[in-house]
Amino acid sequence: MTKRSKAPIGNRIKEIIGIASCTEFEKRLLAELKKVLPVNRAEALDYQLRKFNKISRYLKPATKLSEYGYTEFHCSSHGKPVLRLEKKISDDESEVMLAKTNVLHAGGEIEVEFWIVYGRLFSIRFKSENGQYYPEGEYSIQPVAVLIDLE
Repeated sequence: MTKRSKAPIGNRIKEIIGIASCTEFEKRLLAELKKVLPVNRAEALDYQLRKFNKISRYLKPATKLSEYGYTEFHCSSHGKPVLRLEKKISDDESEVMLAKTNVLHAGGEIEVEFWIVYGRLFSIRFKSENGQYYPEGEYSIQPVAVLIDLE
């Protein structure tokens, strides 16, 4: 007997065609972030991740045009961007760095920053001296530090 996903059909379709699927690395980073968020804020993050219907990435080595790689999360409805979502990670509507961590791997260290805008996750930014934004092989994620007051 095959195991079927309990996700809504819309989410399963998004997964199949890859519109809003996080990579395994991104999933691990987000799981570590959720561990350090207050319960209601972690629930808001889960809600937002279900609402995103497009994920864009720039993971090429650093250049003059970009000093970091990134994963950006987008939500749209009827072709128009949805900037504000019902459940927020933060009540602050400005663009702020929510949290940061470091990832250690054979190729060096990756600085990871989680950014929010309008209280919703907007991007994960990756910085490294060698321009490598995803780890090679085995890696460890250092404890995530939340940088803003979420109480």
